[in-house]
Amino acid sequence: MKENDELDNFELLGKELLRKMNPCIDLVEKIALEISHKYLLPMKGYVKENHISEKDTNTLMMNLTKLIFYIGRDYIAVEYMDEILPKDTREILGENQLLVQTFDYSDEELSVQQFICKVLGLKLSDYNPTIPLVSESQDIADLFLPTNDAVLKLVNLGYNFTSEESLVGFNSGFIDFRKGSFHRLINCRFHYVENDNLKTRIAKWIDFYPCKYKGEDIDGDNYSQTFQCYLPKYNELWKKDLFYTLPIPAEGKYSKLPIINRFVEIFGDKDNKETDITSFLAEEENSFILLMTFAGVILKNQLLCIWQNGEERKDLKPDFFVVKANGTVDIVEFKLPSLKVKAIVGNENREAFSAELNSYISQLSVYAEYFYDSANRKWFEKKYGFTVYKPRKYLVVGRRADFSTDEWQRIKAGYSDFEIYTYDDIVDTVVSLLYCV
Repeated sequence: MKENDELDNFELLGKELLRKMNPCIDLVEKIALEISHKYLLPMKGYVKENHISEKDTNTLMMNLTKLIFYIGRDYIAVEYMDEILPKDTREILGENQLLVQTFDYSDEELSVQQFICKVLGLKLSDYNPTIPLVSESQDIADLFLPTNDAVLKLVNLGYNFTSEESLVGFNSGFIDFRKGSFHRLINCRFHYVENDNLKTRIAKWIDFYPCKYKGEDIDGDNYSQTFQCYLPKYNELWKKDLFYTLPIPAEGKYSKLPIINRFVEIFGDKDNKETDITSFLAEEENSFILLMTFAGVILKNQLLCIWQNGEERKDLKPDFFVVKANGTVDIVEFKLPSLKVKAIVGNENREAFSAELNSYISQLSVYAEYFYDSANRKWFEKKYGFTVYKPRKYLVVGRRADFSTDEWQRIKAGYSDFEIYTYDDIVDTVVSLLYCV
């Protein structure tokens, strides 16, 4: 955001049009400019003038890309985001400008708790109404607040609650603020269940500015709104926030347990795709999950395998290669944790894998066929620097309950060239190894 009298991105989007669509746009612009000029720019200026490394500062504020405004009658909330914006959006905004988004709930008579729920996308009815969490402090940091049905989901998924270094609330009420006071949610996580899916809402940093609202009908077609918003003392606030860093888990093996919980949250949400799961596991700080599960020392993902025998065949791209200390390599392929049909089908004594599972197994067989060809192996080794020969193949799919029958064990015994792991197997394997180290 440039230091000038106008927000350039409002001009680009058509400021007058925005004002007609949202009467609060002038208020949003005023607050956004205050945040830019009196909070963000002094932060960045101090860091630059004193030659401070950004990694030693509040990295969220240093890499801010977006502000989301939520307009209510008692509070105006501002959420700070450092999400990576699409390339075309970055080009439109230009350097050092912020994307601004607004949600206006001022036409609704909401309690403070209901407004906070609106901001977070939660339902107040999912929490215990008899025990409100009234906050006397300005900052509410590191709060872990699941609904009761989310707790049951998390337990079933193998979530490790003891690894959380947050303030955990079970069977509790929801957050409440005393009107007229400035509050913040910092590094807070809220779990809830929607359409039988586990959902997670992370509030990395949200400021709640108290305000006074007045609305009145002018005539039958027009309605007047006025806000008086109370902003904090930014000259004091930026100094306090500049060196704030999100808490780091304890060193050593226990620092990895919260990462396992993040993995559980991702695969526990049925709306997530296979790529959401594999992208998380491929990140360097999360690679230990597969390395520990499959006893590997190097993890490679999404390596393109091009056929070298002259046939016109579709290129392959296995999810993961796990290189072991002795040089052998395993291939690990991920599918979703929820099966479309039962894993085992057929009548008694004629049981077999479902068509869904057989299609996955066929995919693994094609991987084996690729590396059986010496021309493919030589090309792959030259391209990527390691040899894959007769790889052990693992299919990660489903939950343990999907494969708990005696029939499953009998059918699986007929396959010697691959292994099926469930998501529960991965979680339990890594957690048990961490506690044994």
